[in-house]
Amino acid sequence: VTALTSLNVDPRSMARMDMAHISTPDAPAWRRQFTEDFSRSLSEGKNVFGLAWWCVAYGIGIIGMLACYGLLQGRILSVPYGNDYFTVSIFLVLCNRLAAMAFALLMMCVRRESLANAAPLWKYLLISLSNVAASTCQYDALRNVSIPARRLGKSFKMIPVMLWGMVLARKPYSSGDWLIAVLVTGGVTKFLLSGEMAPHYESVSTVGGLIMLLCFLALGGFTSAFQEAVFVAHETSKYNQMLYINLGSSVLSLVTLLLSGSYVTALEFCWKHPALLQDVIFLSVASVGAQCFIYGQVKENGALVLAVTMNIRQVISALLSSAMDDMAISLVQVLALLVVVGSLLYKSLQILAENHEGNKEEGIPFFVEDCNETMGKPAVGASLVRFKSQD
Repeated sequence: VTALTSLNVDPRSMARMDMAHISTPDAPAWRRQFTEDFSRSLSEGKNVFGLAWWCVAYGIGIIGMLACYGLLQGRILSVPYGNDYFTVSIFLVLCNRLAAMAFALLMMCVRRESLANAAPLWKYLLISLSNVAASTCQYDALRNVSIPARRLGKSFKMIPVMLWGMVLARKPYSSGDWLIAVLVTGGVTKFLLSGEMAPHYESVSTVGGLIMLLCFLALGGFTSAFQEAVFVAHETSKYNQMLYINLGSSVLSLVTLLLSGSYVTALEFCWKHPALLQDVIFLSVASVGAQCFIYGQVKENGALVLAVTMNIRQVISALLSSAMDDMAISLVQVLALLVVVGSLLYKSLQILAENHEGNKEEGIPFFVEDCNETMGKPAVGASLVRFKSQD
């Protein structure tokens, strides 16, 4: 304030970044430089903390909507309707995907976005296939692996995302990034497998179950990493991706439902128990909300941040379960949480410093084709600065 007063500048006008009256061409060079540096610092700080706010907001939305989705899914598949249990899970997947398509189409119309696919259809289809395959592997793994292996699989998501990021987007990760990923993964794993949360009975993992678990980790990491790469390479909106990815998933789910003949069972159950339709509607709403937050997180902050969010979700879920069951948190678990929080806090401060200094490195996706061939128009915006075609 003293410095601004000496320049005969009202600090309140500086806060509004209305600085034209002290940066005129006839002002001294040192005053113009001071004005430009101060304005740039305010702008960068506003952008950085704005991104941090949205990152937290997306994370809270993902955790909250997935919690609702899990409760509703458990209600539909685990609680009987009368004396009957609903078992056609692929029908639920189809309903969720159709609801997401309708929501994305509505938002694109409201925002007056083009309904044409912003990226090649084969990329959307590849994401749909990997997503469906990951879900299938997850369900198979849950039935054939032990509880410790299951919990390990839920927390071991950052490293596959980083590996796929190196392959798909050629992202440079330092040794510090790998160390943080290992610390976060190890901390979450130790927290879930220690104290009173540790399994108190023996369960056996089959070889097939462990293979499915590894496939789930690989496919899940590929899905989010490839989504991020498509966002960056083709500058798609999250609703454009949501529409076409769910379109592919809907077709796959419908074909599976028809070929298996389970659509008859699902429709008969809905006719016999109309209450199922209400639960399916609420489940679809939760699914759409979760997808919206997930797509936003991947688009704005990247697939690695989504993996961290899922790890935090596992910790929060375990804490809530222990509170409901009156389980005490051991010292080892407290130390594990401190390792996780400390690692994430260090990385967050590092990202803020990099953004402030403008030293953020960008990768070059290997699959970016010439835009004249794939989209019929020249690249615009950040694509011209950050990416180049392979030739």
